[in-house]
Amino acid sequence: VFDEIMEDYEKVIREIKDPNERGFQLALNGKRKAMYRHKYWYDRQLPVDEEVLDGWLQEAWNHYQGVSPQHLEGSISSTLPYFSDGVRTADVSRKSLFLYPDYRDGWFSSVYHSDYFYNWLRKTGNASRLYQSGEDLMMIHAWIAHAFFVRPFPPPGVIDNNFPVSANVLKDVLAFVDQHPKGKLFDRNLVLLILANTAFDGKNKEEGYSYYKQIDLKSLEGSSNRYDYIEKTYFLNSMKQLAINLASIGFMGDAIDLTERFVKNEERVFAYLFMAESVYKQNAEPHAFIYLDSAFSYAGRVNFTDVEGPLDSRYNIILLLSRIGGDQINEKAVEILREIPEGSKFDALLARVVGVSYEGNFYRARMSIPTTLTESQDLDCRTQILLEACKKNEALTGDNHWAAWDRFEAWGWYYVNYLPN
Repeated sequence: VFDEIMEDYEKVIREIKDPNERGFQLALNGKRKAMYRHKYWYDRQLPVDEEVLDGWLQEAWNHYQGVSPQHLEGSISSTLPYFSDGVRTADVSRKSLFLYPDYRDGWFSSVYHSDYFYNWLRKTGNASRLYQSGEDLMMIHAWIAHAFFVRPFPPPGVIDNNFPVSANVLKDVLAFVDQHPKGKLFDRNLVLLILANTAFDGKNKEEGYSYYKQIDLKSLEGSSNRYDYIEKTYFLNSMKQLAINLASIGFMGDAIDLTERFVKNEERVFAYLFMAESVYKQNAEPHAFIYLDSAFSYAGRVNFTDVEGPLDSRYNIILLLSRIGGDQINEKAVEILREIPEGSKFDALLARVVGVSYEGNFYRARMSIPTTLTESQDLDCRTQILLEACKKNEALTGDNHWAAWDRFEAWGWYYVNYLPN
């Protein structure tokens, strides 16, 4: 059906009188066919016929080369979907639509499908011919930002099935821009953040730290504001995760330096909290309390009545303090709990129950459930206690059968929804 639709569509294109517009539309459609088919094969776990895809892309390239530069610089309206039901409409040049290393316009299309077009350009040597200016190179940057588009909720993989951009492709991008005459105009911070965290996730500490040292810390704020709010949220979470990784391997100075690059106090609180938690899990490392003290220091400067819900770190503070335990720390958690407005208090109570359960004191967790809760709220609390008990049991037996569910459940606590003001 798709092939028949494409054939009919190309017949319409070939009837366009203007040879430049006809050539451009044929070029764009050749790219469209290759990107959609490659994503389809990926989704269906079918073998990729590179000969077919390369043929379409070569045809697209040939048509593009025949379009006059004046026509390519012409402006057209482009509407893209954003997040859920949002749209972003702007006037862009025809050239930019083809320069973008993916298909991103028409039929309410996604802005990311796969890395096939970029890899084809590099394989054929056409990348250096296509991307000539610093602005051209930043089209690759925008593609990477869209490839790592993460919804605040649900976690990745629940409703999305994005084609993964490998670390090798990202490294190739850096190598390409490093050799490019205009490469200094390419903002490397996003790519370096991703590569650093990827290396740390793979237990390659030396490589991860090497990528961290290449980040331009002074320009992080500008890099974080380059795109819309979902991309900014991903960027800030990547900064936070890298700070956690640095703290976890003992690079306290670097972890603190990176955390101090966050602009808002409420953003710094989250980073210090998660750094404290990560380090504390390593045999109750004393440095955890240094990070915790910094989190309290910045939290004391925040007027939480003016902070939007997702950036109210008090729930995470209660969760961490309850996990650490001890009379004084537990009392501090209860003290913060009392400050939460009544309408939002249940989330804080739930954090308290989850934290105490994590400590392993299930009786104390049960006794921390107020008798004033609704039946539904009481059930939520008891469910969390049972979940933590299950995790403890699975940790003892080495059973990781429910690891994916555990990641799903923890997502809301650890992926901070940095919303715009």
